[in-house]
Amino acid sequence: MIKQEWKKYKYKFFEKCCKLICEAKPKERPIYFDNKKYTKPEDHITNDYLEVIKKNDLKQEVRADGGKQKCGAKEYALQEPDITFSNLTNTLKTCFECKILGENSKYIDDGIQRFVIEKYGFVNMPFYGMLGYVKDGDSAVLRYKDNLEKSIDNKKNDLNLTSQEIIENSNLQVVFKTKHTITDQKRNPKIEITHILHCWA
Repeated sequence: MIKQEWKKYKYKFFEKCCKLICEAKPKERPIYFDNKKYTKPEDHITNDYLEVIKKNDLKQEVRADGGKQKCGAKEYALQEPDITFSNLTNTLKTCFECKILGENSKYIDDGIQRFVIEKYGFVNMPFYGMLGYVKDGDSAVLRYKDNLEKSIDNKKNDLNLTSQEIIENSNLQVVFKTKHTITDQKRNPKIEITHILHCWA
């Protein structure tokens, strides 16, 4: 397979992963935001996404895994990365980090930065994702998006940021992309991260 066709194939695989993420969004606002008995609400939300994704992943010729571990009777702790996708021949892998939005430093340092330092650097895979949960309702998502973009831009040198681009901007879902160069260029000299921000009315 020639280089350009291989890149298109990788992107089509990644698009399938994004589609599965978006289709897994629950209709109702997750209960984990408000109930204090859930000490790691983002893990529970992500686990619910995974359950839906796994019902549909093979239809998209993709396999999803979250490496979840049960802690206590009802607690889940997800191993890193939060969601990993592979194609059926296991020749391609990509992953998503999932964070509750609000503390932008966590989204950046424990999310984006992990891709930039190639913590999850899969060979020849330049496409990765971030899934952000907005707990303050649909009226807040655009504010969160603007604040997040500013925070990313303020750390552009640390993140080797080359560009940001808005793809979708609605009250219930925001999608934008960031492009980065990689410090250790052994695997992928450039990567693209798709950020999907979900909120609920």
